[in-house]
Formats: sequence, C-alpha cells, structure tokens
Amino acid sequence: MTDTADDLDAIATREELAVALTSLRERAGLSIRDLARAVGIPAATIGGYFSGRHVPGVAAVPHVREVLAACGVPPAEVEDWLDVIARVRRAPGPRRTAEMPYRGLAAFQPEDAGWFFGRERLTEVLVSTVRASTASPVIVVGASGAGKSSLLRAGLIPALATPGGDGSPSLDAILLTPGPHPSTALAAALPAAADPTRTLLVVDQLEELFTSCLSAAERTSFVEEVTALVTGGMRVVLGLRADFYGEALRFPALAAALADHQVIVGPMTVDELRSAVVQPARLASIELEPGLVDMVLDDLVGGRRGTEHDPGALPLLAHSLYETWRLGGGRRLTLAHLVE
Repeated sequence: MTDTADDLDAIATREELAVALTSLRERAGLSIRDLARAVGIPAATIGGYFSGRHVPGVAAVPHVREVLAACGVPPAEVEDWLDVIARVRRAPGPRRTAEMPYRGLAAFQPEDAGWFFGRERLTEVLVSTVRASTASPVIVVGASGAGKSSLLRAGLIPALATPGGDGSPSLDAILLTPGPHPSTALAAALPAAADPTRTLLVVDQLEELFTSCLSAAERTSFVEEVTALVTGGMRVVLGLRADFYGEALRFPALAAALADHQVIVGPMTVDELRSAVVQPARLASIELEPGLVDMVLDDLVGGRRGTEHDPGALPLLAHSLYETWRLGGGRRLTLAHLVE
C-alpha cells in the first residue's frame, strides 16, 4: 500500500503505478467490475489502468477522481495521486506494447492482432457472417468477460482489413462505444467522405445504450441511424452483453438481427485455451515451466475436458497470465509465480 508522499514520489513507471493502484483497490475490497459500476466507465478501460497497460489521460481525470475516492483515498490526497499519474504519463518509459504477450484485464486492440490466439475459428465464423450480412447489422452476443471486445477488435477488424478470398473488398473500420449520447458519438466517428460499401462500423459494448444513455428517444434514434447505415451499404457489427438481450429485443431492428444475424461468443474449448496460453509465449520466446499450462487449464475447467468453464472467467485467466509473466521478469512463466 502506498501511504506516504515519499512512497508516491518513488513511483516512476506505469508498472509501479499499476501496483500502487491495485493495492488501493484490494485494500478497499473492490473488483474491477465493482469500480466500473461505481464510476460508470467500461471495465476494460479501468482494467487497463490497473494492469499497467494504459495510463489515464487528461480527459479521464474526472473518472480517476471517482476511482480514487471509491478506493478510499482521502480528498486531500487525490491531487497527489493525480500528480503521480501525470508524471508517469509524461515519462518516456520503454515501449512494451509490441512485446507484451498477455494483456491482463485490458481487451485486445486491433494492433494486438498478432498476439490474439484461441479464437481463430470464431473469428472466421464472424468474418463470414459479416461479409454475407448486407441487409442487417450483425450482433455479437456473449456473457460479461467472454471476450467480445477482443474478438471484435483484434479478431474481426484486422481480418476485414484485407480482401476476402472470394474477392470481397477490404473494409476500413470505425470503432466506437455508445456512451451517454450515442448519436453524437456516431456522428463524430463517421468520416463525411467515407464510402459506406468499404466501411465497417463496430459498436462495442452496445449495452451502454441502456446503461449510460438516459434518453429513450436517443436510443431509438441511434438504432434507426445504424440501421440506415446498413441500408446504405455499410457493414455494421454490434457487440452486446448477454444480460441485455431483453432490452435489445424491444427494438424491432435489433430483434430481427438477433433472430437471423447473431454470433454467440461462448466458452473456449480446452485446445483454444491452451493456444491462448502457449502461442503468445512461443511468439515472445518465453519459457513455460513444465506443468504450468496444465495446471492453469485444470484450474479453469475444473478437470473437465469439454467447454464447461464459465466464459466470464477468461479475464481471471488473462490477469493471472499477465501477472505471472510480469513476476517472472518478462522471460519465464513459472509455477512459483503463478497468480491465482
């Protein structure tokens, strides 16, 4: 726990900041999802802060104040923490993104496609569905933590950035989350000169339409706008958390898409999970201690060899791998460093 000004002054890297923030969170007895609900921003964003993958930017300061308050930081010390965050953000530091085999609690991004393993089959299904669905949005549905954001960002977007084998064109991706004012977010994201037939619109975390947007009229307008984009020739893909299925069914256009153009993100098979653990390590030339992979998988699936693990447990696996890699100095994954 970082309690004194001297302790704060000693924080110089994003990894040290992540450790200090995690100590705050754990002392408060809060999970990443608890904080996300309390502050009203995506768990993946907060997870990025606490894993060290991202340092909060200037625009995020109001949310950071809320996060610190939720973690029990006294008001008099909040500015000290913000000063530390600003200092770490300005520090040059090593450029680790390209070398980091595991992403922790943060979602994979399009630039992380080379590290995204285990969802190849589902990515192919989604790509085929999107290329064939010219009259309706495609909706990707899965439980919280099942990996929808990573599938959309590191699977779908890079795959459609190249022409299809059948001669279908490459698509330029536009990625957004609805936020409190979805129509405004959509208008800001769409380039005026975009060719709709060469454009892919990915709306991640569609559930924000029901959690962040307080206006029923804005919700209806947004659904009508994205439906019109499809009519104009644009491919549209929406990522929806499964527990908001009922809310989506209230909109006829979304209900029709869920009936005929739905892709489910279910549990990964054991072989897919093994690939997600082993392949990034091989790519980064990281040593895996014998027995580690089997122990990780057995813990996740409870000794079962099917696909019976909770799909929402994947963030726990990702966090465990990231922390084990970090504790191993970035070169080894060992049983001694395995984070439960």
